Amino acid sequence: MKDPGVLELSTLSIPNLYAARALAWSWDGTKLNIATQTGAVLQLEAVLRRWVWRDAVEVQHVSAKQLVIARLAQDAPPLTVTAKLAPDIYNVRFIGNDWYAVCRTTNSLILCDLARGLTSEIPWSGTGERIYAAVGGACLIHRAGELSVVEYGLDRVLLTVRTERVNPHVLSVRINEARAAADARDNKRLAYLLDRQTVAVLDLVTGIQVGQWWHETRVDWLELNESGSLLLLRDTRRRLVLLRLQSGDKEIIASGVSFVQWVENSDAIVAQTPTHLLVWYSALDVSALEMLDCGGGIAVEARDNSVLFEGGSVPCLQLDSHRLAFNNALSNDDLVGCARYLNEVDGGADVAQLWRQLADRALAAEDILLAAKCYKEIGDDARTFYLEKTVELAINEGNGEVVTGMQSPLVRARLAILAGDLASAEEFYVKKAGQYDLAIQMYKQYNRWIEAIALAERSDPGSVQVLRQQYMDYLIATGKSERALATSSVQYSNARGREKERYTKVESRREKGSRLGEAGAALAAAGDERGAVRMWLRGGRARRAATLLLQNPILLRDTELTDAVHAQLLQEEWWEMAGEISEKKGDTSAAVEYYAKGHNFARAVQLAREACPGEVTRLEGEWGAWLVGARQAGAAVPHLIEAGDTRAALSAALRAHHYRKALHILQVIEDKESIREQCEQLGDHFISTQDWDTAERVLSECGLSERCVRAYNAAGKYEAGLKLAAKDLTEERAQEIYMPLAQKLRQEEQYRKAEQIYIGLGEHDEAISMYKEIGQYESMLRLVATYRNSLLEATRRHVAQALHASGDLRAAETYYLQAGEWKSAIQMYRSAGQWEGAERVARAHAPPAAQQQVALLWAAALGGVAGAKLLAARGLAAAGARWALQAQREAANIKSFDVCRLTLMITVTRLARSLDSVSMMGRMRLTGRLLPTYAVEHLLLESVAALHHSWTSATSGLRGLFLITCRQNFLRGLFLITCRQNFFVCEAPSGARPPAVADVADG
Repeated sequence: MKDPGVLELSTLSIPNLYAARALAWSWDGTKLNIATQTGAVLQLEAVLRRWVWRDAVEVQHVSAKQLVIARLAQDAPPLTVTAKLAPDIYNVRFIGNDWYAVCRTTNSLILCDLARGLTSEIPWSGTGERIYAAVGGACLIHRAGELSVVEYGLDRVLLTVRTERVNPHVLSVRINEARAAADARDNKRLAYLLDRQTVAVLDLVTGIQVGQWWHETRVDWLELNESGSLLLLRDTRRRLVLLRLQSGDKEIIASGVSFVQWVENSDAIVAQTPTHLLVWYSALDVSALEMLDCGGGIAVEARDNSVLFEGGSVPCLQLDSHRLAFNNALSNDDLVGCARYLNEVDGGADVAQLWRQLADRALAAEDILLAAKCYKEIGDDARTFYLEKTVELAINEGNGEVVTGMQSPLVRARLAILAGDLASAEEFYVKKAGQYDLAIQMYKQYNRWIEAIALAERSDPGSVQVLRQQYMDYLIATGKSERALATSSVQYSNARGREKERYTKVESRREKGSRLGEAGAALAAAGDERGAVRMWLRGGRARRAATLLLQNPILLRDTELTDAVHAQLLQEEWWEMAGEISEKKGDTSAAVEYYAKGHNFARAVQLAREACPGEVTRLEGEWGAWLVGARQAGAAVPHLIEAGDTRAALSAALRAHHYRKALHILQVIEDKESIREQCEQLGDHFISTQDWDTAERVLSECGLSERCVRAYNAAGKYEAGLKLAAKDLTEERAQEIYMPLAQKLRQEEQYRKAEQIYIGLGEHDEAISMYKEIGQYESMLRLVATYRNSLLEATRRHVAQALHASGDLRAAETYYLQAGEWKSAIQMYRSAGQWEGAERVARAHAPPAAQQQVALLWAAALGGVAGAKLLAARGLAAAGARWALQAQREAANIKSFDVCRLTLMITVTRLARSLDSVSMMGRMRLTGRLLPTYAVEHLLLESVAALHHSWTSATSGLRGLFLITCRQNFLRGLFLITCRQNFFVCEAPSGARPPAVADVADG
C-alpha cells in the first residue's frame, strides 16, 4: 500500500500467474511491475483517475495528494506533484500555453513549471487571485492589491509588495539569469510600478529597495536586463529610456519606439521606430547605434540572434552574432574570448572602439599583456610602449612570472600613473616600496613641482632647496618668470621688474595674463594675499582677486585696493561679485543693481526687501522676464505674478505648458479681449485633451465661441456645438457654419448627424425633406409626429401612396393602417390582384360585413369552380347565394351569380355525403354538427329559386336521387335533386313545372 489508512480493496485475478518472485513500483508510483516464476513480467497501472487537457497534457492522479503531469508531445519529462501541506489536491488548471500548472489544495497552492520540472508549494487560502506564470522565471500572484513573487523550486514566497499595476508589461523579474560564476551570490530582482509614473526595483534576496525613480510621463512598458543592472522603460510618448540602476543615471535613447526587447543572453537592445530598426549591441555604450531598414514590416520578436517581422518585404533581420558574442564575453569577464573574437573579425570592419573597450577592461582586470595587445591593435604607440616597459618590470619583479610581478608596488605604481592617479602612485612608491626618489622623480616628470617639493620636505629636507632652484629654473625656461620670481627668495626682487618688461614685450596679452595669474597663485600660497590681489588685477584676473578679497576682511578695509578690484569687476562685467563688494561696502542700492545685472535676482530681491522695498516689484518683473528668456518660463510665472504683470505670467505659463496654472491666472484678468491669443492657445490645449467644459469656458469668455463651436464639430459633438452656437452666435452665423456641414453629412450618408444639426438649427422641414428624399419614411414620420403633428395622418397617407406607386405594397399597407385607411389598403391589394393581402387586411382591421364582401369579390374574380370552392371553404355559401340572388334580381353581375350557384351546389354535395339520415320531421344530421331544419329548407329553397332560371344548365349523368323533404306540402315530391358530375341540379318530374320564385319565396 502506497498510502496509510483504510482502503477498500478489489481483487485482480490473473490466470496462470503462478508465484510472483519480485515486485517493484515505478519512480512516479503509477505502475507496478511483477516478475513471475515462469519468467513473465507484468506491468500494472495504478492510478485513481486519468484525464487529458486540450490534447496537450495528461494528468494521472496516483493518490489523493499525488499526481503525475506529462506532456503528450513528450517535449518535457513527466512531472510528479505531491502535496506536502494538505491531504489532497482537488483542482488542477493549466496556464501559459499549457506549460505551467496551478494545483489547489485546501490550504496551499502548488505552482508547477513543466519545462524545467520545478514545483513550489506555498501556504494559501481563499480565491480570487490572478496568477502570472511566466514572468522572468518566476510566478507572480496578485490579490487584494498585494503582489507576491514565487520562485519555481522554492516552497516560499520571495517577497510581497503593494501595487495596483499588475499588467505583465509593467512587471519584470530576473531570477539568477546572468551570474558570472556558479558560486556567485543570488541575483534576484523585481521591477514594478508604484504608480503610473514611479518605477521601483527591489532585491528579492535581501528585500531592500535598489532604487525608486520618477518619470515625467506614464510608463507603459518596462523590463530588466538579465543581470538586473539595467532597466529599459517606455512611456506613452513612445520614448525609450535606459536606467542604470547602480548609478541611477537615466537617459532617453530613442523616440517613436513601438517595439523594444532585450536580446536573449546579452545586454543588446533592439527597438523599432516608424522608419528603422535600432540595434545597440551593448547597452553600456548607447552611442554605438546601428540603424537597419526593416522593409516596412512590424517587429514582433527577437529570437535566435534575429528579429522577426510581420508584413513588409523583409521577414527577418539577422543580428551580428560576433558582436553579440563579444559583448556577452565582455559582460562575463571573458577577456580572452573577446580578444579571440576581435582577431577573427574581417579586417574591413571597424573594431577600434571594441579594442579600446577591451583594453580598458583588461587594465581594470590588471591584464597588462592583453591591454598592451589591444593598444597595439588600435595604433596607440605611446600606451603600447609604456605597457611593454611595465610588462618587463613585472617580469623582473616576479622572477619571470608576470602574474607574480603584478603584485609589486613598483608595477602597481606604474599602472596608477597610466590611470592618471598620481596620488595612488605616490602611495605605492613611498609607503609600500619606500622609494621616495621615484615618487619625486614622477612628480618632476609630470611638472608637479609643488607636490614634489612637499614630498621632499617630508622625506629629505636637505633636497628641498635644490628642488626649489630647479623649479625656478623650469619656470624661467618656460617663460613663467612671474611665478618664478614669486617662488624665489628676496635676492630675486630686483629682477622682477626686468623680467616683467621683457615678457610684456614678447608675449601676448593672453599669455601675460596667464603668467600673472600663476604668479598671483604663488603669492597667495606664500601668504602674500595683498600682492596676489594686485598681481591678479594686473593679469586681468579680477574674479580671482575679488574672491580672495571677499574671503579676507582685512583686505576689504583697504579702500584703494577694494575700489580697484571693484572697478576691474565692472569693466569685465562680473556683476555678481561687484554686487558682493558693494554690499560689503554698505552701498546696498548699487549692490541690488549689480546683482540684477548679474542675474542673481534672488539675492537682489532679498536685499531689496531689506533696503529698498520699492524696487522689489520691478526686480520681480525683470527676474521673470530673464527666466522666460533663459527658457525657464515655468519658474518665471510666480515672479511675474509678484510683479503684477498677469498677462506676461499667462504667456509664461502657456510657454511652460503649465495650463492649469494659466487657467487660474486667466480668471483674474478682466480684459479678456487683450489676451485673445493666449486664450486661444489655452483653449486649443483643453480641446486637445478633450476637456470640453474648460475649453468652452475659456474660449467663450474671450469672444472665441465660434472657434469652440468648430472644435465641437470637428470632434463630432454637434449637440454641444449647437448649444453653444445658439447661446453665443447669431442665427445667421450659426446657419453659415452648420448648413454646409449638414449638407456634407448628407452626402456622406450620416443622416442622423445631419438631422441633429437641422433640429438644432430649427430647420425641421429640412430634416423631414432629407428623409423623404432618401426614402427613410420611419424617420420622416418620427419628425413629423414630433414637430408637425397636425400633418401626421396626411403624411402617412402620402407615404403609403408613394410606396404603393413604387410597388412596395407591404410597406404601403403599414402606413395605410397607421393612417386608419384600411379600405385603401384593401383596394390597393384588389387593384394589384393580391386577394390574399386584401383578405388579411380585412380580417385584421375591417368589420365582418366588409370581410364577407372581400371574400365574395375574390370569388367573383376567380370565377367558376375556384370561386365556389373559395366561398365554401370560408363558410360563406349562404351569403354567396343571397348575394347571387340579389345580383340576379338587379341583373348587375351574372358572373357573381354563377359563382354563388356553383358554391351552393358544392355545399349541398358535401352535406349529402355527410348525411346520416333523412328525418320525416325535416332535420338533417351532419357529422359533428346539427343544422336546424329551417336553415336547410331556406338554403334549398333559395337554390331552387336560383335553379329555376338556369334549368337548361343541367348536365346528364345521373348519379343519385334524393328527395327533398320540406315542411311546405306543395313542394314535397314536386322536384328531384339529381347529382350530376358532383353538382346538384333541380329537375321537375314529368308534367311538373319549375316553381316560380315567388312560390319559393312564399314557402
